[in-house]
Amino acid sequence: MDINWGIFGHKQQLDLLGSAISKKRLAHGYLFTGPEGVGKFTVAKKFAQALLCLENSACDACGQCKSIALANNADLTIIDLKSKAIKIEDIRELIYKLSLKPYMAAFKVAIINDAQNLTMEAANALLKNLEEPKGGTVIVLVTSNYKALPSTIVSRLQKINFGLVRESEYQPLQVQKSETVRLLGLGKPGLIKRLTEDKEFFEEQSKIVRDYAILQDDLIERLKLAAELADQETDQILQVLRTWIELGKTKVAEEKANVLLVRSLEETRQLIESNVNAKLSLSVLMMQY
Repeated sequence: MDINWGIFGHKQQLDLLGSAISKKRLAHGYLFTGPEGVGKFTVAKKFAQALLCLENSACDACGQCKSIALANNADLTIIDLKSKAIKIEDIRELIYKLSLKPYMAAFKVAIINDAQNLTMEAANALLKNLEEPKGGTVIVLVTSNYKALPSTIVSRLQKINFGLVRESEYQPLQVQKSETVRLLGLGKPGLIKRLTEDKEFFEEQSKIVRDYAILQDDLIERLKLAAELADQETDQILQVLRTWIELGKTKVAEEKANVLLVRSLEETRQLIESNVNAKLSLSVLMMQY
């Protein structure tokens, strides 16, 4: 099959997946892991599209997979809850759909985006499915933090690592020359695409970039920022901290950052992930330097 991936970078990973498809030597489950915004979820959807094209009468006679739409496809289930918790009800519904026979394709395919957000009950339910896989099904878990997943799940999946993409490979995406895109999008074509196409998301991320500058302002301004951030949901707080950490690392590479600040941000993230009081943790962060 001639697969038109249409993906920036990740040639080695795409070659591996393409070979598995062409040889029909597919794993029951895959784990796509790597930094946020590098295109893992996009690759997962393209991979699903290629799988749904196999032995499908809707495909072109020439063997090119062009006409398989993912939206409302009965043979594909995508869980993409935008960083919200993935609950056992979501996994039970997915398992039910996978138990049905394929409608038109050779496979039933499932993609779980942000798989690190599986609750323990949901993870256990998914594990049972992975331990006794049903033939003709492929599950892809996409995550930026595979260590947050139970090791029993990770061990049952074929792990494919995705890294940052060379700038020369995604240069056509650089349509908006802004500080936000420059700082957050380095090596991440998926994030650049979203920043340049989603105005609301761009404004949210631009505020995070502006707030990062406050981290090196006077103590009163830092404490005000801590109080503002503490009023948000824990998932939102953690996302801001992760973005600040990435910003800090970028600025360290540019020799413009406080290394202690990056270390403090990482420690604060770990504390909040361990259910330590967010307001207290953020206040301590702001008074550390």
